[in-house]
Amino acid sequence: VLPRLPIVLCHGLFGFDKLGPSSIPYLQIHYWGGIEEALQKLGAKVVVTKVPRTGCIRACAQVLHQILETNLSGSNVNLLAHSMGGLDCRYLITHLPTEKSIVRTLTTIATPHHGSPFMDWSSNKKSFNILISFNLPNFNLSLPNINLSNISLYSLASIPQTTYTILHPITRALIQAFDTPAYSNLTTDYCVNYFSKSTPNNPSVAYYSYGASTNVPIWSPLYFPYQIIKEKEGPNDGLVSVKSAQWGKYMGTVECDHWDLTNRWRLKIGSSFDPVEFYLNVATFLATEGY
Repeated sequence: VLPRLPIVLCHGLFGFDKLGPSSIPYLQIHYWGGIEEALQKLGAKVVVTKVPRTGCIRACAQVLHQILETNLSGSNVNLLAHSMGGLDCRYLITHLPTEKSIVRTLTTIATPHHGSPFMDWSSNKKSFNILISFNLPNFNLSLPNINLSNISLYSLASIPQTTYTILHPITRALIQAFDTPAYSNLTTDYCVNYFSKSTPNNPSVAYYSYGASTNVPIWSPLYFPYQIIKEKEGPNDGLVSVKSAQWGKYMGTVECDHWDLTNRWRLKIGSSFDPVEFYLNVATFLATEGY
């Protein structure tokens, strides 16, 4: 079924449209790797948005509003949003209704609608200090007396410094990366007790959602947030739990991690998940529903 309405792709935290020199397209990295082109080949008009990479929900929604009014005047549109982009879109729909374009659907993909326990943990100064207290000069690949499959961030304080060397640089960098104006908008308290209560669904918009879940390997930068979220909310993709991803009509859970969903990095050997095919299926579903 050919797509009926324009599809607007909305990125999440630390997202972008493309990076690299425009004069050398082959050196560019696209947030939606191959997805925009595949949707266009299917027959859809596609708009790839770019909002502040670490902006708060309100600031990002304001930019989305301007993009819709400028580029899609007179059109009904489908919003497809990854991660925090789904919260930006919900704010846009509820608080910044567009006059020149009409949002008909919002499909969120691994969006933390109910917040993230990892963001709760990251906002805890005591937890952060546990990580930055390890000042080790080099990597030590020997990790004696530790069962790596059972490592939890809640037990890091008891891990000997000599066994923590390889884990520390990755974890510290990841935690520091999330120390942005946006992270406070992603805690469970904010999302559940403030954002969702003040941002009700628009009854004229259809809301769909997908979640993701996988067993994140120890060598992945997502391993530590994966463990924190797993202990609190169960199955997750390394940043967002299946539970938190559910909003509106839940369409199902795909087997992949949070970063696989945008097809930027294809490093997972043996994975059956095809992100391009996934988005084509989403677009086809929307078309069969009349959108």
